[in-house]
Amino acid sequence: MLWQNNYNPIYRKRIDRLYNTALGVNFVDLLNIELQYQIMGTYRDSLSYEHPLMVKTLTKMKEIIHFDELNWENALKLATIFIVHNDYEFAIRILDPWVLKENVPFELISTYFTVCSKVPDKTQSNNFFIAAEKVKNQDQKFFCDMFKGDKLSKQIFVNSKVKELYCKTCIKK
Repeated sequence: MLWQNNYNPIYRKRIDRLYNTALGVNFVDLLNIELQYQIMGTYRDSLSYEHPLMVKTLTKMKEIIHFDELNWENALKLATIFIVHNDYEFAIRILDPWVLKENVPFELISTYFTVCSKVPDKTQSNNFFIAAEKVKNQDQKFFCDMFKGDKLSKQIFVNSKVKELYCKTCIKK
């Protein structure tokens, strides 16, 4: 761990200065992301999402992330951080490239499907429908259960393809 349960701004400055050394940018980015992740982990229960340290940490992560270099596990881990902090748009940006790929784990696809349901203009996208279809194909019961109670709003049925998918899959005839 980079510090003992106390955030010290010196660590952030030291890592930022490493960008001006012979170390590769990608290596320093990884250190920086790890620092930001540890800051969030240390303070997630004691600081509000609007606290300046948390906002600064999330902003720094947004600056560092290279979407084209993420594997699905890191994409999901980073997206989860932004979901927890109600930054659904950025979480969707992180996960979006994975929706069209084959053999993407259910956890990532179901997370994408769920987070998109919180952003009205995303529920109308073709990627949202593709994610819904993949969720249904991998776990039909999970897909149908998402529409029970308060998990998903029926407002997502503005996407007629998702509505049709739901009706064909979940409504007993």
